[in-house]
Amino acid sequence: MSVEDKEFYMIGKVNPIMKELFTAHDVEEFAEFDCVDCHGEEMREIDFKMPAPSMYIVPPEGTPGHRGMMSTFPEMVKFMQETVTPAMGKLLGVENFTCAGCHPSASKATR
Repeated sequence: MSVEDKEFYMIGKVNPIMKELFTAHDVEEFAEFDCVDCHGEEMREIDFKMPAPSMYIVPPEGTPGHRGMMSTFPEMVKFMQETVTPAMGKLLGVENFTCAGCHPSASKATR
């Protein structure tokens, strides 16, 4: 898929569906949902590469950091795991899509 085709697909298909999902979850927080919510403020400088470095870093499962994330943001983690991740995987045609598709992982961030 060309860069232009990817852009049209993201704007025309992915963004509207993700906006609907995010606003259904929290209309106040995500009322202005757009590309930057997933791609970060630096999206143009990094040519929309994912995972976006400015996104929340997801700690490895089973670590104290991951347990802390789960207890601090339980509703958001559940929403991301049960709604966003499967929907994004389907939209991108990626089987077993994970959090690391959009979020940097702590193990990668330390390299």
